[in-house]
Amino acid sequence: MQGVGDVTTTLVQTTPPVSIVSATEDPAKANRTHDADCLPVNLPREWLAILEGLSAVPVVGLDWFLSNLLPKPFSGPKTKNDLNIDDIVVQLVSDGAREAGRWSVPLMNPKASKLGEGFQQVVEAIARAVGDPKINSYILRPDEVSVSEKGSEFRPDGFFARGNEAAPWPPEWWDIACPTGFTKSCSEAAFKNNIAKVIWSMHRIMCEDARRRFTFGVTVEGTNTRFWFTSRSTILVSQPFDFTKDPKPLIRMVYFLSYASEEHLGYDATMRRFRDPAGQCQLVIDIGGQNFRTEKLLADFAADPLLGRGTRVWSGSFEDGTPAVLKDYWVERDRKLEGDILAMLREEYGNLPASDKPNFDDHFLTVIAHGNTRLTGGAEDDTQEMMNGEVLATNDWLVIANYVNHHKLRLSRCSYVSTSRELNIKYAMRRGFKRRRHYRISFKEVATPLYEVVKLQDYITALRDTITAIGILHQLGYAHRDISSGNVLFYEGRGRLSDLEHCKPFSEPGAHDTQTGTPHFMSVEVAAGNWLFRPVGGCRDGNDDRSDYADIVDDDDYGDGNINYDIDATKMPPPFRFFALHDVESVWWLLTLALFGNGVKGEPPNEAREDLQVMYAQEMFPATLTSVTRQHSFTIPRLFARMGASLPVVLHPLFNIAEILRDRLVWEYLEAETDDSALNRRIPLIISRFQKAFSRAMELSQNITLVPGLKFDHKQSASSSADGTGDTG
Repeated sequence: MQGVGDVTTTLVQTTPPVSIVSATEDPAKANRTHDADCLPVNLPREWLAILEGLSAVPVVGLDWFLSNLLPKPFSGPKTKNDLNIDDIVVQLVSDGAREAGRWSVPLMNPKASKLGEGFQQVVEAIARAVGDPKINSYILRPDEVSVSEKGSEFRPDGFFARGNEAAPWPPEWWDIACPTGFTKSCSEAAFKNNIAKVIWSMHRIMCEDARRRFTFGVTVEGTNTRFWFTSRSTILVSQPFDFTKDPKPLIRMVYFLSYASEEHLGYDATMRRFRDPAGQCQLVIDIGGQNFRTEKLLADFAADPLLGRGTRVWSGSFEDGTPAVLKDYWVERDRKLEGDILAMLREEYGNLPASDKPNFDDHFLTVIAHGNTRLTGGAEDDTQEMMNGEVLATNDWLVIANYVNHHKLRLSRCSYVSTSRELNIKYAMRRGFKRRRHYRISFKEVATPLYEVVKLQDYITALRDTITAIGILHQLGYAHRDISSGNVLFYEGRGRLSDLEHCKPFSEPGAHDTQTGTPHFMSVEVAAGNWLFRPVGGCRDGNDDRSDYADIVDDDDYGDGNINYDIDATKMPPPFRFFALHDVESVWWLLTLALFGNGVKGEPPNEAREDLQVMYAQEMFPATLTSVTRQHSFTIPRLFARMGASLPVVLHPLFNIAEILRDRLVWEYLEAETDDSALNRRIPLIISRFQKAFSRAMELSQNITLVPGLKFDHKQSASSSADGTGDTG
């Protein structure tokens, strides 16, 4: 059997070489970094989630890696153009660090017991050969776990740290520039475990530190060495090489890591870290030439996936004391910028006739500043430029989705990890390389996200105003496409709709169309990626007693409750696309979450009822994107009606409204999808009916305070758009 370090046993080849740049869509694969198994207390399970999400990693040539991923020139005693590796090798021989074509450092013998200590001695030997003090230090196996603001208890085998002074102890993830992993064993289990540890370490760096644009990694198995790189667009690995027979790549990498500046190591020069009086880490962030000081991290759950937008949101203030919110993320290069979209919509809305139309600025956010971030020297921060502008193309893949199966801790839930090399490569190829640019936008309104609103009347007020905002977008011919409890805000007694980067015209086809949205609030059709209501009979049977709600039902809108289809059954339906009712349905899911995902303050305990309520909440807001139970709870009227019995009595009138609105939506879907030209025709009417229903619900919800919990994580449910990343937003 060949050694696992051999390329032929670890790489899977596809022919011909496939370009993986500018993939338009991500497949519908769940982002498991938010699952319960991904809690930091279960490290191997979290490794599994990360590795399963990546599936396979593209493998690039060693020369390509060193030429395109090590920035040039970088600051140090010698620029890359002046660096002569042969001179350093000669000096290493002169210094006694190499002899007879191998490292003379005793511990660099692969049979030695402490391979990591040998690597540390090689780092010092290279610095002596260069003849200048290192800028960065190398630390081996810290005795304590790295300090984590997210509760992770883990340490890499070793790492390069910023600065040549004594590193803080215990070390912080903020200071780790490049993790390293070692194993002297060449067994398959040791090889896979070593790679899993380093990928996990790179993930923690990108997750913990908002300043990180990219990071590197190094793995050594016996004598085989690999270099790793990850940004928000890709993770890739070099072909392996034998560090004893060919020391030059290792010398070049160690030289770079020892002497590179912070920016060349992947740190953002437009962010500066400091500690506030309470000892919490905060940032000074440049946006449009203004300094913004963070005070509170509002959201960073979208930064958990290794690849994607890495969205983070802070509240804070500018230097003049102006309070604001700042949002920082990596947007796809082919997308319009959120600030430009808002300005365009505001201008177009201002040009509409002023016949009693709602005020645009009462329903959306006010931009203070926005723009792409720039590197020292003025170039835009761009994930393809991190690779020297090269297009990533490869026919070699390292399949990693099932690596944790080989960990010494056997996992009970590994059955869902595909062991098919071909399927894992296919997923990774479909994910592709999404070129991204680093973007920031700041807003005047320091608002409360809907998932933090506990007064039910305020919650429903925000939903009513969101419906109005959807109506404004519809007037302009746009859909929002990502309504969620993180994108709906409550500010000064009103609801505001934010995060318009997914907003686009109904008539505009193209990239980013599939399954855009936040899974818990995505319409059932968008989650399925297909029409679900063509052509089926009407949904109302006329047996419901709804006299108390006649003012919001208005049966005249339904005609006789039946739909006369005149559809050629042999005619293929048009391609599925997003339309305005999908946005409206997302608001309905927000109302449903408020009812089923919370307790009610002052409500007497009832364990049996609460367990039933939790069960229904988990069925309607599951972890999987295309859950049948979720779809059925919306499409089958009697199923949803039965669920209402699990709610506290005080919420029953509000549930009745939710049930009526569900019926209304299904009927509108049935009506709209009989005529492709009428998909958006009745939107003004349904907007009016939803506004009326929510006004009634506001009256019924006075003095009701929600108690978040019930074993349901509201904050995580607000995260991650399914389009492209799972950023979620």
